[in-house]
Amino acid sequence: MQKVKETTDKHLVLVADSDGINTVFLMLVERLKDDRSYGEHLTLLYVSDNYGFVFKEELDILTKRFPTRFLTCYESSHRQETLEAIININTKKQMEFHLDLAEEER
Repeated sequence: MQKVKETTDKHLVLVADSDGINTVFLMLVERLKDDRSYGEHLTLLYVSDNYGFVFKEELDILTKRFPTRFLTCYESSHRQETLEAIININTKKQMEFHLDLAEEER
């Protein structure tokens, strides 16, 4: 008997800077490979003032591997318009936010 994947109607938005990306990257990988999260959409808003995006190559690979579930937005500053755009294009019934930023950024 083939196991049917349950879908979730959730959009998780993760916001991280260079200090928080280590934690967020591990969380992303776990969520994307977890069958229980099938159908969950993940968006990463990755902010780095110096354009030093750690894990950029790995994140781009994940974006290509999961094109309907995962999107990465790279920003050089904290732009309100980017977060508003993510919220406005949301098609899921539920949204959650996870912030992992340096203390001075909050």
